[in-house]
Amino acid sequence: MISNQCRSTARILVVGLSVGAATAAAVAHAGPASAEPAPGTYTATVTQATPPDIVNIGGVMNTALTPCGPGCVGFLSSSETAWFGDLHLAGDSYTGPLQNGRTGVGGCNGTLDANAQTFIINCPADGETVTYSLTKTG
Repeated sequence: MISNQCRSTARILVVGLSVGAATAAAVAHAGPASAEPAPGTYTATVTQATPPDIVNIGGVMNTALTPCGPGCVGFLSSSETAWFGDLHLAGDSYTGPLQNGRTGVGGCNGTLDANAQTFIINCPADGETVTYSLTKTG
């Protein structure tokens, strides 16, 4: 025969597990929170280019990400490439127009994934797209 103390302990355990399972299910259903990319400096390494001869695969540029308001990340690359622009949250990435401070070229777009691991510069008028892998350096 099971004692009343064992029955009470079993009920508490079952209720505790049910609450824990309900909480876990609610958190899983809510999905991951979208965090803004960490501000700081990054090394951007070319992983892909179209057409393939516009840049060297493995080439690097230094970049910085800075907050520019809710859902906004400022992008700035080193003087050798001189890309800059404000990228705004759209779905799972940050996108926006880019300007090139060295050449004055506009009409390109930047896309940064929310985890700040991939950055893409797309210049539709030139048919050029360059994909970079980002590594946080500071």
